[in-house]
Amino acid sequence: MHAFFRVSGMTLVCLATTASAQAQVQRRESLCSKEEKVAFSCRVGNKIASLCASADLSDTSGYVQYRYGTKNKVELLYPASTSHPRAYFRYGSNGYTGGSTAYYRFSNNDYDYIVYSGRGWKWLNEGVVVEKDGQRLASLKCKHEAIVPDHWGGMSSAGIPTVEGEGNQFDMP
Repeated sequence: MHAFFRVSGMTLVCLATTASAQAQVQRRESLCSKEEKVAFSCRVGNKIASLCASADLSDTSGYVQYRYGTKNKVELLYPASTSHPRAYFRYGSNGYTGGSTAYYRFSNNDYDYIVYSGRGWKWLNEGVVVEKDGQRLASLKCKHEAIVPDHWGGMSSAGIPTVEGEGNQFDMP
């Protein structure tokens, strides 16, 4: 769409794109390969956080990997192998009046990572939290909607165990 504006005797031509079209492009930005499903991906600061799942993910096959960094350099890849996610990830959810939060938790060295999506009536809160010894070190909030709905839910087909124990519950930032 072209728009013409006249300002102080000058004619300006603007190519207009909608905010939703720009958000659509940003939402698709991920560190996943073309062969993988994007379960979660968003820009956090100048980096990208992605949960990538193999196309064959099921309760008996496939993998899920968390990737953090830029297109040119992945700074964190977990797990390093493409093994089934049951051994590496835990799933949890919190429900409350007007919304709920779903999350995947994993531990790498002495750090815990929580990739989450909280949704409710007229609100959305998604991102990644980093903890050590139960203390929150970082809360990386998504700049745009992160979840690809068909694929986040599809991770449940992998039979990822649920988070157990009160100490592993998640308080959304």
